[in-house]
Amino acid sequence: MTIGLYAHGEFAIDPLMPPLGYTFAKFTDFLRRSFSLERHMLRKHEKSPPRKPKLLLITRRWTRKLINFNETATMASDLGFEVIVMDAGDEPVHKFAQTVNSCDVLVAVHGAALTNMIFLPQDAVLLQIIPWGRMEGLSWCDYGFPAMHANLKYLEYQASLEESTLLDKYPRDHRYIQDPFSVHMQGWFVLNKVYMSEQDVVLDLQRFRGTLVEALEHVKKYR
Repeated sequence: MTIGLYAHGEFAIDPLMPPLGYTFAKFTDFLRRSFSLERHMLRKHEKSPPRKPKLLLITRRWTRKLINFNETATMASDLGFEVIVMDAGDEPVHKFAQTVNSCDVLVAVHGAALTNMIFLPQDAVLLQIIPWGRMEGLSWCDYGFPAMHANLKYLEYQASLEESTLLDKYPRDHRYIQDPFSVHMQGWFVLNKVYMSEQDVVLDLQRFRGTLVEALEHVKKYR
């Protein structure tokens, strides 16, 4: 790969900046072809037997872990998904790219594993679980904006304080709980320590269910 001298942004390509005319959607198409991936977009296959839409739930080993991932996977299966639960490091990149490309929905807590969206077929769903701590702006810039420019359906689920393990570490009257903006104002290193490195997520399954249903309804249009 030839790397240019201009940074268009974090995980972004601006078609109005040199070299002109390149888009993030064209870049993801280039990657799918480079990895010889079969699916470039979700399509209706009238002659093919119907199959369950496939959902990939990417787990994390160290920080921002999804504690109840087994229960989440069971709920997704009950809704009608074929569910795969994997860590992004479980397979070599070319194998994991094939796994991602075979799926209709990718679900993960905010983090680098979401960059695997580049292997999804167009019109697939990227569902980002945003940890508590007023992380929605950062999460949108990192993965929501790129997902839309990759021609994916972007959904997000914002974890509530009750779904964060920060309550196991700090009292409710602690500044980290009461005033997340003050932590953001201290800069990246403090924000990263508190909201990125010290918390895991325990999903409220009843609340999360609605977002999964929305993802399911979207991919059903292509079945």
